[in-house]
Amino acid sequence: MPKNELNLNQKLTAFKKGTFLFLEGNPASNLFLIKSGLVELRRKFNTAEIVVGQYGPGEFLGLVPAMERWVYTETAEVIEDAEIFTLEPSDLERLVTNNATIGFKIVNHLSNQLRELDLKLDKLSRGSS
Repeated sequence: MPKNELNLNQKLTAFKKGTFLFLEGNPASNLFLIKSGLVELRRKFNTAEIVVGQYGPGEFLGLVPAMERWVYTETAEVIEDAEIFTLEPSDLERLVTNNATIGFKIVNHLSNQLRELDLKLDKLSRGSS
């Protein structure tokens, strides 16, 4: 295998239901790509915790916080046994360099997140007028 290629099998881990991948407020060092199973994202809002969404195969978690070296803005809990790739930002860079499809999926993922945020902001602004 060439030096710049990534062996994804070395990054794949099985997670049992109830396992936390990351906690809101913790420093972000890894991003996650779901191969199988289901993960729920939750965010604290005032005194409650709200479900942001449920994510499955082919979806990324923690992408922006890890790439920007922020903190995780949600808590991610495995809600169905899963196999998940745990990647460092440099791993993602190699994946994108060697596989344009991965790059497209990331752009699509970020586009979907922006669209969802725009819809939520629109809904909030209409409710406050």
